[in-house]
Amino acid sequence: ITDERMHHEIYLSDARKAAPGKLRTVIRHPIKVKEN
Repeated sequence: ITDERMHHEIYLSDARKAAPGKLRTVIRHPIKVKEN
């Protein structure tokens, strides 16, 4: 993980309807394969 690669937050819950403590998210970090 490097500074130039950004992550994505995907919200599974509707922020307008769910309480702040009940929000569900998936965080996706791009992974770079290490070259030999």
